[in-house]
Amino acid sequence: MATRTWIGDDVGNEGDWTVAANWSGAAVPVSGDDLVFDGTANYGVASTPAVAGANDDFGEVRITSDFAYDFGDAAGSIVWDLVNPGADLLIVDASNCPTYFKLDAKLTKAIILGSGALATSMVLDGEITDLEIQKGTITAVTGVTFTNMRVSYKSAQATDVTVTIPTGCTITNVWQRGGTVTCSSAVATKLEIDSGVFTHSDGNMGILSQRGGTYYWNCDGDTITEAKLFAGTFDARNNGNAKTITNGEIWPG
Repeated sequence: MATRTWIGDDVGNEGDWTVAANWSGAAVPVSGDDLVFDGTANYGVASTPAVAGANDDFGEVRITSDFAYDFGDAAGSIVWDLVNPGADLLIVDASNCPTYFKLDAKLTKAIILGSGALATSMVLDGEITDLEIQKGTITAVTGVTFTNMRVSYKSAQATDVTVTIPTGCTITNVWQRGGTVTCSSAVATKLEIDSGVFTHSDGNMGILSQRGGTYYWNCDGDTITEAKLFAGTFDARNNGNAKTITNGEIWPG
C-alpha cells in the first residue's frame, strides 16, 4: 500500500487519472493505496478520457481545502468502484474547487467538510453507507443511496449545509442538526430532526422524530408510519394534498 498524491499536469495528458506522470512516485494508484489531493496539484481531475479508478478499492482518500481545481467536469463525474467500496474513507473539503466536485462511487464512509455554493460544487452519485455533512452545498443524483446521512454544521447552524435529494433515491436514516434539506424521495426508516429545515415533497416516511427545527410535509398521498413530535414546527399545510399519519404522538414543548 502506498500514498499517491495528485499532480495532474503531465504535458499533453493534463487531468488524466490513468497517466502515471500525473501522480507522485510516477505510479497510477491501485487498490489499497491512500490518495491525497492537496495544494501540490497543478491541474484538476478530468472525467475523460478514462473512467478513474473504476476497478480499484482505495484506502483513505483525502481532498484538502488547498486543492484549488475541479474534481470532475461538465462532461461527467470521477467514477470509482461501484460494486465494492471504492474507498474505505473519503474526507473532502472542496471549498476551493472552482466549479465542479462530482463523484460516482460506492463508499463506506464519507465526511464532507466544505464545498462551494454552486449546484455543481458537491455532486454525489453511487452508494454511501455513512455520510456526514459538516458544511457545503450537496446535490444528490437520481438513484443515489445514502444509508445513514448525518447533517450537522461547523459554525452557522442554520446555513452551513444545503442538501438536495431528487426523486428515485434510496434514503434509509437521516439525522439533522442544522442546515436545509430538500428531499423528493422516501426516508425508509427514520428522520430525526433537532434543528434546521427539512422539506419533504415526495415519498413515504418510516419514523419522524422531531425535537426542533421545521419539517414541511408537502407530499401527495404519502404516509408517515409514526410521527413523534416533541418540539419544533410541523407544517403539512403548504399544498393541501391528502396525506396519512398512521401513528402519532404530540408532546408538550
